[in-house]
Amino acid sequence: MEVKIFDEAREMADEAANFVSEKIKDAIQEKGNANILLATAVSQLLFLEAIQSKGIDWGKTTIFHLDEYKGISEQHAAIFRKILKENILNKINPGAFFLIQGDAKNCEKEIARYEKLFKAHPIDIASIGIG
Repeated sequence: MEVKIFDEAREMADEAANFVSEKIKDAIQEKGNANILLATAVSQLLFLEAIQSKGIDWGKTTIFHLDEYKGISEQHAAIFRKILKENILNKINPGAFFLIQGDAKNCEKEIARYEKLFKAHPIDIASIGIG
């Protein structure tokens, strides 16, 4: 494993975005699309901003998000799917995106739905824990 240390968070985010964008472009070139798993949190925001300028054909991507709070409405300020929409999804126009409905009435049914989507769209790259 290669470890890199950066003096500035923005520099780290840009380097991570370069690496991830190349993996996304490789998947698109090899199979025509890329399936991406994104995490959300304050630590991810610089990365999410940086990756938007890397020349990715977002229309050929399917985006999933990593996790969600259980039982909290989408209107809550801290909800992960809201953060993901505001910080990247509404700006890049992906081919498709699938979000976990943390406030679903039936959690088991929501888990089964998301699992089925993962099986139909095997993840090419997961961007989690950046920052």
